Amino acid sequence: MPMPADTLAVAEALAQYRIAHPGPQPLADPGQIDLSSHAPGQAPTMVLDNPNHVARRTKVAIVGFTPSRLQAPYLDPSWEIWGMNGLFAYPDVLRATRWMDLHRADIIKPERYAWYENCPLPVYLHDVHPQVPNSVRFPRAEIKAQLGDYWTNSPSWMVGLAMYLGFKTIHVYGVDMAQDDEYRHQRPNLEYIIGLARGMGIEVWVPGSSDLLKATHEYGYGDDGGLRAKLLERQQDFETRKQTFRNEIQARRNKMAALKEEIINLRIGLATMDGAQQNVTWMLQSYAVGDHTSMQPSHPAVPSIDASSGTTLGLPAGGAELPALGTLPESEPATPAPENETAPATALQLVGDDGGAPGGDT
Repeated sequence: MPMPADTLAVAEALAQYRIAHPGPQPLADPGQIDLSSHAPGQAPTMVLDNPNHVARRTKVAIVGFTPSRLQAPYLDPSWEIWGMNGLFAYPDVLRATRWMDLHRADIIKPERYAWYENCPLPVYLHDVHPQVPNSVRFPRAEIKAQLGDYWTNSPSWMVGLAMYLGFKTIHVYGVDMAQDDEYRHQRPNLEYIIGLARGMGIEVWVPGSSDLLKATHEYGYGDDGGLRAKLLERQQDFETRKQTFRNEIQARRNKMAALKEEIINLRIGLATMDGAQQNVTWMLQSYAVGDHTSMQPSHPAVPSIDASSGTTLGLPAGGAELPALGTLPESEPATPAPENETAPATALQLVGDDGGAPGGDT
């Protein structure tokens, strides 16, 4: 998904601020940041804002992977921003204050460890990890003692941590749990934890575009709060996109049919040429002089001399016209052969058209 223009401008502002103000410092108003020296389109650098270096905050935004992550309050320094797992690879996640990876150490991907190793933020793992200098043990036992034993996903644990640490306002961005079996069965737990937090007086908010805390209708009243219309619109969108795929499939089938017909015609042409070539090969073997296995001319293009008679065969080097067979040039009159001798035959006079002696019977 391309980054919206306004979000890209914010990203560039934050990248320029990061270059000018290295280290974990509170963010400035992006309107006061000079972008004149910032290369357009440069990938933004996430501002890593360690919470231990600033005054304590009471508001936290938990950020996941779905598009509503773009709505998180990255530019408001009064908010903590918590990321998770491989979210650091997303260039539109502009700031973070803490990081969570609540998977077993043996299944965390190496590229994540490489980033965590250099991360100046608190990185919450199952236990302190020697490869991650800023790793923090996630307080699982303490959270369970306070809030119970029902935990099925990372965002729930993160909301639980925010409750345990005493945050007064919690926003959840980029977390829908709307698709595939794993996330669908995890969603009720997150909704339960959100309800638990609200019951404790904590303000918890999710974007209207999120599927969290949504139902198809209000039981007994039939009011769907707009969700049914949203779902029907989504269904229609899926059907439209499916039809596009169907049309592409049919177009390719039509191309395949045309290609098959072209291949058949080419094979017919190939068979015709093969038959014609076989006819020529038969004629070469039956009638032509020379090497029957070669398709090259039987005689060279340069002149040759019959050693027994001195008669020139083929074209002379200058391209002049050959004299008639058995004759000499006019400047040297031919000497008649004695009556009791027969003139020597030339090489071309030894073979007739039918392979026998000239004028003889076959």
